[in-house]
Amino acid sequence: MVKTDLRVLKTQMALENAFLELLSEKTLEKISLKELVDHAVVGKGTFYLHYKDLNTFSEKIVTKSLQEYRDSLRFKLTSYQKGKSLLELVLPLEQKYQILLAIPGYKSKFTLTLRQILLEHFVEADFLLGIDLFVENIAGILALLRSGNLPSDLEQIQESLTNYDHFLHKYLF
Repeated sequence: MVKTDLRVLKTQMALENAFLELLSEKTLEKISLKELVDHAVVGKGTFYLHYKDLNTFSEKIVTKSLQEYRDSLRFKLTSYQKGKSLLELVLPLEQKYQILLAIPGYKSKFTLTLRQILLEHFVEADFLLGIDLFVENIAGILALLRSGNLPSDLEQIQESLTNYDHFLHKYLF
């Protein structure tokens, strides 16, 4: 096992935290490298020691977050029992997933990741459309959480979804 220097880990964490804070306030295009390193309290040279540019850095953050989500969800699904709420398992309520939606292309990468994991676990062909709809709804919920148009409490989210389900059955089915 390769050990990483503690200073490197602290620098990477400072940059990631600063990036998420800035991204919660503005779009990726409006974040400058100077602003990021100042917010993280690291030098530009230090940033360039680890990353080629801001785009490469943001892509690494996206890749890392999706890998963490993938690992966490696979672990949770090992103990999933039919009849339990799948929403509790798959909806990442950590704010970073909501914030990362500001990065162009993140939503499609997130939905692809979630879809692949669910297809690994629910292999029945009958579930394909249901999985696709479910995945899109989870991404939509994250977007609503990010915009502040949905409460961040899981019980309130479930209640809102129940109301949505009633709406669908009343007007569409």
